[in-house]
Amino acid sequence: METLNRPIIGILTLHSKKPFEEPAFFRSLLKEGERLGAIVYLFSPKDVLAAERKITGFVYTDKWVQKTFPWPDIVIDRHHYLSKSAAELEPYFTLRQQSLFRFANHFLPDKLRLHGMLMHADFLRPRLPETLAYSPQELQRMLEKHEMVYLKPLKGTGGRGIVRLEMKNGNFLFHSRNRNRLMKHGKISSWNRLFEWLERWVSDGEFLIQQGLQLDIVSRHIADMRLLMQKDEQGMWRITGHGMRIGSKKSPTSNLHGGGRGILTHKILLPLFGHERVEAIVSECFTLAFETAKTIEDNCGPMMELGLDIGIDRQGAVWLIEVNAMPARNLFKQMGQEHLYRLAVRRPLQYALFLLGAMQADSL
Repeated sequence: METLNRPIIGILTLHSKKPFEEPAFFRSLLKEGERLGAIVYLFSPKDVLAAERKITGFVYTDKWVQKTFPWPDIVIDRHHYLSKSAAELEPYFTLRQQSLFRFANHFLPDKLRLHGMLMHADFLRPRLPETLAYSPQELQRMLEKHEMVYLKPLKGTGGRGIVRLEMKNGNFLFHSRNRNRLMKHGKISSWNRLFEWLERWVSDGEFLIQQGLQLDIVSRHIADMRLLMQKDEQGMWRITGHGMRIGSKKSPTSNLHGGGRGILTHKILLPLFGHERVEAIVSECFTLAFETAKTIEDNCGPMMELGLDIGIDRQGAVWLIEVNAMPARNLFKQMGQEHLYRLAVRRPLQYALFLLGAMQADSL
């Protein structure tokens, strides 16, 4: 492979038993890198040969191939860390604490710390669901106040480990997804039995309680907006695209991995709110996205892309549910927007190349 004058971009990720968790996305990323004239390869913390200034990274031809690559000029961090074990994460955090690479992006804190950070922004505060660390006492208070709440793992992703609880006529209805995303539904008849059941559920990690929202706006299915914002080739934040995710029947979440489906935003919202109101709602979502990005960067450092899960309730109120620094982009494929999918794949590489150009200009 000819490396002369070609920028080298490393993609930091995790591979263990399987080569990678997002193989289709990574194949697209490598292909876009070639189109942009860059050398792009994947690697994990264990592939770093620091003493030799080399990486035993992966590329894809008709299969995944591992070979030795030159040291990257810049690294995009795509190492999912929120739902991994401590043993898997130790090499990652050790690597990130060193000064071996120039990274294009930072990572987010856990959901509770991020919520506290966002609460300091005046625009965001009224659009954030009430969120607290889990305890039986706080759960009882939140259920009595809101009648519906969500329990979420502090460091979970993809809808894993989530429970939706509703208090009705002295009973507690639950809809849940375990760590393997398998759904379970049921009814519990007393506080004591509820706490006993939840004690087993939360035994393998820290959880938060979040105010439940009336997001069943599509035939009693949970729906929310996924909005993807990314920095472009000039280092500016742009809204790449958005769409509505409709959860499967009785699902507590709308996640596509959990059986949800993607539909164009206006197709869902127009019959409910009308054209003028929908334009105002989408505009508010855009403002929410830019305010969120600014607040996060002020506290965490430069970011590259953010996926926002935005709730739009039965009254048309806009809520920021979650923020993901390593978002998926399959929503665009589901909605038939292949051009947006390709743009969403290309933009992280373009931003990395922008940073490289700025760094080289500063060194002159």
